[in-house]
Amino acid sequence: INASVFIEFLGYFISEGHLSSSQPGQHSVVISQKKYVTEIRDCLAKLPFNIYEFTNNDQITKFVITNKPLFIWLSEHVGRKARDKKIPDFMKSLSWSQLKSLFDALMLGDGTYMSATFCRYFSSSKGLADDVQEISLKLGCKAEIRKSLKRGKYEYRIDIKIPNSKKN
Repeated sequence: INASVFIEFLGYFISEGHLSSSQPGQHSVVISQKKYVTEIRDCLAKLPFNIYEFTNNDQITKFVITNKPLFIWLSEHVGRKARDKKIPDFMKSLSWSQLKSLFDALMLGDGTYMSATFCRYFSSSKGLADDVQEISLKLGCKAEIRKSLKRGKYEYRIDIKIPNSKKN
């Protein structure tokens, strides 16, 4: 697997994916998205997996990969559900351009650009919030985590200030 493609895929999975084993022996990697479907489709097309795609009545597109080794690797290194998610430790030591690719894919999922120099990333995982802050700092950004209680559960918002020279 091409490293750059896998890094981008991980960004999408971390933000918008989950693992499902709803039937015995079935191990599905699912990425759901409404807005950036083309970007995700283009990335997944470069991976050596069979990918099933369908769109529900709410116009949410789901990409499903049934691959047990990938399922197990993601379960062990990234997490199965939103509150378990994290960025694998080895990925936080990638080159600047690889971290930027991961950051950009994460932002297309659970991020929002407020301006060219300010964005926010949202997570229900404290570990992922810490990881996004760490890679933001490695990219030369300022990043601050804010915790709030919503519907009885903690959510984390990472406010990220991007220096003018780091936008692209």
